[in-house]
Amino acid sequence: MRDLVAAGSGRALGALCGSALVVMVAVGCQASVAPVSLPKKAPLSSPLPVSSPLSGAAAATAPAWTPQQREVRRAYYDAQVALNAASDSQDPVTARTILAPDILPSEIPVFIQEMAAFWQKRKISGGTLAYHVENIWLNGITAAIATCWPPGSFIIKSAATGQRVPPFGKKAKNSVTQLDLVKGRWLEGPSARVSTPCS
Repeated sequence: MRDLVAAGSGRALGALCGSALVVMVAVGCQASVAPVSLPKKAPLSSPLPVSSPLSGAAAATAPAWTPQQREVRRAYYDAQVALNAASDSQDPVTARTILAPDILPSEIPVFIQEMAAFWQKRKISGGTLAYHVENIWLNGITAAIATCWPPGSFIIKSAATGQRVPPFGKKAKNSVTQLDLVKGRWLEGPSARVSTPCS
């Protein structure tokens, strides 16, 4: 889940998405994360407003993604599934093993540190995968995917009961995530919250 936003350099994202995107990345989806602006148009794709990122509805309404864009889209989805599973494990060793195929090695310790902070409070970070893919940019072996996560997408659960606990998200969250192509696989890297509204 992208309620855990990896720390890292925003320079690659900024270069990838254009001069309008000045990215400042911080750990966590918190108010301290500096909002940034997305370019109005991306050269390679159009918005994909669907309720489930890889559902039949998504396939029916998807724009003409290039094969590489589809690879990035799938890799991002796989990373979100891995992040949920890693958080549910409540174990750093298991979490590292789960994240290794889908997350850049440099980002794995950051995610685990954030998860561990919840585990110490007997809480688990996770949620639904009903995000919208807004756009995908490609630049060689680096990609960026813009996503909109509706209210309620990010969930904090009690580790003991599995029930949701506060805080409850009330606003959609818009973010851009970098992915790098490593040995033939797109791996998720740092993310940044953006100021462009989404729904």
